[in-house]
Order: sequence, then structure tokens, then C-alpha cells
Amino acid sequence: MKTFILAALGIALAGTAFAAEASRARQQDFSIRLYGLAEHFEWKETMHGKQLLKESGPLWGFGGELAAKLAEPVWIEARGEFFLGDVDYDGHLQHKDGRLTPHKSTTSYNGFKLEGNLALRASASSGNYLKPYLGLGFRGWNRTLGTKLSDRYIGDYGYEERWLTAYGILGLGGAVAASEKASLFATIEAHLPIYNSETVDLENTGGPDDVELEPGKRASLYAEAGINATPITFSIFVETLSFSESDVDEDYRSFLQPKSESTMIGAKFGLVF
Repeated sequence: MKTFILAALGIALAGTAFAAEASRARQQDFSIRLYGLAEHFEWKETMHGKQLLKESGPLWGFGGELAAKLAEPVWIEARGEFFLGDVDYDGHLQHKDGRLTPHKSTTSYNGFKLEGNLALRASASSGNYLKPYLGLGFRGWNRTLGTKLSDRYIGDYGYEERWLTAYGILGLGGAVAASEKASLFATIEAHLPIYNSETVDLENTGGPDDVELEPGKRASLYAEAGINATPITFSIFVETLSFSESDVDEDYRSFLQPKSESTMIGAKFGLVF
């Protein structure tokens, strides 16, 4: 009887150890990260070396990431984010005779980002890895000048722009285990433009509502570093957007998008599983 009890106890302990190891394996092969984000956003437009406008202020949002191992060492990764906010506009009004006069207002933003990557994780030991990866991303946003998100109507001189970009991703990331439940991570990416589209609605200012533009293609960067201390995640990031001057629109031959650049510096805080 005593032997039987000892044998049963041994089987139970072995089963518990196996279950724990299986659970750890599942965690190592699959992860989810959910977070809120806050960033300082800045947008500049220039033409012939002269700055036409500058927008700056906070944007807020939320997002999530998923990573899953397909087969050693191949991983699939996905990220989705939504953001919005009101920023200060410091620019100019252009009159029919070509004169520019200073103008201050507010611009509202709302948009999204979707990305998917295929990564090769080279693991040195448990929790430590280096990963080169390739991917595809989409970013779209509405930029409404002369209004706030809480307003029902666009103010005088205001108008709306709708942007959509597609880009390839070339990245390098890695992680170092700080403890059994915590790891430090970092990534850096080059975003290589594939497609840019901008639609401008000038109806509020007496113009057309369907101006189609193609901002010029320029590479941009994204970098992030942080800590995952299950179940808490925290990171800081910087992201840029860059567009060269567009051609004049095909239909009206009167409009173009100046050289445009954006810088976003922010932080993410949330949960990781």
C-alpha cells in the first residue's frame, strides 16, 4: 500500500511538472501585448526651404500586438493601433493674390496603424533572442484643420485631408531576460514607402471636395525599447513620417502637398500575456 501511495504521488508530481512545462512552452511560443499610448506629435510642411506650418501637441490611443511561433525559428507578428487628438496649428493663410498672413488654429487627428511581420528568432538561451524581420504596414488618418474632435463644424479657413500610406518594413529586434518573469526588449525599423494617397476636401473654403494627391515617397524610421515584466509592459518609442513634395493634382492643376515631415515621441503602458 505504501509503495502504491508513493508511486501515485510520483506520478502526480510528474504530471504537475509536465503541465507546468507545457504551460511555459505555450507562453514562450505565443504572446499578447495590450497597451494604451500617449505621444507628443509634431507635423511640419515646408516649400522652397520656407516653413509653411507647424502642428504640435498630444495624441492618445490604444493598441495590441500578437506574436506566435510557426516553426522554429519562424515567428509571425501583428500590431494594430488607433490614435486621436487635437494639436495646435501655427501656420499661414494664403490669399488669392498670393499673400501669406500668419494664422493660429487647432487641427484634429484620428487614425490607425496595422502591421504584420515575419521574423526569424535566433535564441541564445531561454528568454534571450535576436530577430531580423520583414513586414508590411498600413497607416491611415484624417487630418481636419480648423476644428477639434469635439466640434460639430469645421471653422473658417478649415478643411479636411484623408491620408493612406502603405510601406514595407525592414527591422531588427531582440530581448534579454532580466529575471524569470521580466525581459528587456528593443526594436528598430526602416519603413520603405510603397504607396501614398491624400484626398483633400476644400468644400468648406469654397473649393472642390475631391482633390487627389500623391505625396512623394521617402523612407521613415521607428524605434522602441522597454520591459515586459509579466503581466506589466512599458516602453518608449520614436517614429517619423516623411513625404517629399507631391506633383500638382491632375484634375484642377492648382493644388499640391508640400514637403511634409512628422515626429512622434511617446510611451506605451499595458499588459502582456
